Amino acid sequence: MQLLCFTTYTSSGVSQEIEFPLHPETQSIDTVSKIVTELLNTISDCVKDLDGCKDGDILQALSMVMAIRSRMVDIEPETSHKLLMQFIEQHHQAVLDAKTQIASRA
Repeated sequence: MQLLCFTTYTSSGVSQEIEFPLHPETQSIDTVSKIVTELLNTISDCVKDLDGCKDGDILQALSMVMAIRSRMVDIEPETSHKLLMQFIEQHHQAVLDAKTQIASRA
């Protein structure tokens, strides 16, 4: 199984080393990585200027985008739903299993 190794950093000094399992038909790990990076950067840029933006608002907006995007692909709705649920479960578990480090302060 192909893995996308991805490291995240938060403003509070927490880093996570995540190994995301990829679908067997993944065409380009680099493309997937670039899209994930661009989406995370765009979200960070967008919410920094929004007063009162909560994490739940972000998650809700992302789920709406995933639902919309899943209907834009040329496959049956049941298939896209199944894939979407599979991806969410696998990738959420990868984040839970990630190696987390907290930066120390001297």
